[in-house]
Amino acid sequence: MQYIKLGPSDLKVSAIGIGAWQAGFKSWGKGYTREDIINSYRYAFENGINFIDTAEIYGYGKSEEIVGEAIKGYNDIVIATKVSGFRTSENDIVKAAERSIRRLGVRQIDLYQLHWPTPIYIDICRVIRRLEKKYITGIC
Repeated sequence: MQYIKLGPSDLKVSAIGIGAWQAGFKSWGKGYTREDIINSYRYAFENGINFIDTAEIYGYGKSEEIVGEAIKGYNDIVIATKVSGFRTSENDIVKAAERSIRRLGVRQIDLYQLHWPTPIYIDICRVIRRLEKKYITGIC
């Protein structure tokens, strides 16, 4: 597996990552279980993939919960998650990050992203600096 540096951070991620949008959604097919999803993620981890991307809005938190369960026992998984664009205040974003951390079962998020831009102005740099102090290891 090829690994690349994630932006200006020291994080090394697999050139191929896993998107976790479908985890937690009932509309993404039938005939598979939560355990099937977790096992597929773990199969990817065992074969060199160390980067997984999710978001608080995917399955209304279920995707983050499933990812959190799948990463248990793995120390080198790089987790990216996203705050929803409807979060319009610094405190809302910080609280969303705290909820994501709980669902993922981690102490820090490796890469925290703004899911889509909000039309309401928010000083995202100030928010990121606040989050970096405690919750984020990657730099956006």
